[in-house]
Amino acid sequence: MTCSIYINATDVTVCDNDISSSTESGITINGAGLKPMIHDNRIHNCAAWGVDARYGCEPFIHDNRISDNTQGGVLFNEAGGTLSNNNIFENGPFGVKVRGPQVQPSTLTIDDNQIGNHSDAGVLVEVGVVSIQGNTIFSYMEMGDGIEITGSGVAQVVGNTISNCGHNGIYLNYSEAIPPSHIVGNTIRFNTFGIAGGMGCPLAIISSNIILQNVQDITYIPPT
Repeated sequence: MTCSIYINATDVTVCDNDISSSTESGITINGAGLKPMIHDNRIHNCAAWGVDARYGCEPFIHDNRISDNTQGGVLFNEAGGTLSNNNIFENGPFGVKVRGPQVQPSTLTIDDNQIGNHSDAGVLVEVGVVSIQGNTIFSYMEMGDGIEITGSGVAQVVGNTISNCGHNGIYLNYSEAIPPSHIVGNTIRFNTFGIAGGMGCPLAIISSNIILQNVQDITYIPPT
């Protein structure tokens, strides 16, 4: 199985391509310190991820259309970088999945993207510290979440618009994360639950959000 483009060198730019039908991921970036530019591509119908960023790389991924990839749109696996101004639609269960790095301050920023129609979550933070800012996230899937923070994930969720999710706008799942996530200045509406969590879910600072017109606006029982 092969990806369409595999990057393990410095000073690489991938732009203006139509990348499709890979038997693995459309683009794979693998290596500490690599900072490739990935922009203005259409990445679609790949068997794994649209973009798979691994092991210490910090790509700048912007202005791409990433859609219809089987496992998800973009995976950050122990990787940092910037994901900005992309259209990420209808990729398997996840638009974006984050699995590290677990460092402060965050080396990963997800900003100003359109992320829509994923069956599990638009953005899933399992492990790591991430800034999620200014995105428009929606899902007309029956059980889709806008943003899910789980495992040992920590997120700064600021100024996003999260709407029309069949399940939760923001879901705070079980986590041992310290410090707490910040959920500030978001507009969260037309979801089944606006912000949801339960016993054992992570501590979070929730302030200055507009939360309205959800079936239930907040269902959140912080840990004792």
